Amino acid sequence: MIARYTLFYAGLLIALNTLIVTIFLVFDLAGGSGLSSVVAIVSAMVIGQVFAKEQQRPASRRELHRLSATFTATALGLSALMLTALGLIFLGGDAITMVIRRSTETYIIAVIVIVVGSLLQYGCSYLGLHLGIKAVQKQQQAERRKSEGGQ
Repeated sequence: MIARYTLFYAGLLIALNTLIVTIFLVFDLAGGSGLSSVVAIVSAMVIGQVFAKEQQRPASRRELHRLSATFTATALGLSALMLTALGLIFLGGDAITMVIRRSTETYIIAVIVIVVGSLLQYGCSYLGLHLGIKAVQKQQQAERRKSEGGQ
């Protein structure tokens, strides 16, 4: 079950990021750093809504944490894959040499950035899932009230 939602999340994340990059390139806009957070939250909201509708229940805390963790790993994996591909495309074999020659301080900074980015990604995923599930619950409650009032 988790794998299916994670694959759906990955596809949605790729599609939304591709759309945003295309819009920014076509209209020659400057990018914003907060945009990736918005994409992560919106993607997780959609998955949260799909989960709540398919399962006919809200996700448990354990499921929210597991989904958020897999979404975070997926986003980090996709980012690493994209950065590696871009590095190899634009720098060729020099990219590998540049990574090997870096100092210890550079690696420490990179680890700190990855840890902070992972925590932010996890938070965005958790928030998005929670908001998506709550939206479906509100919609279902409104439908129940409407059907009870009409009888």
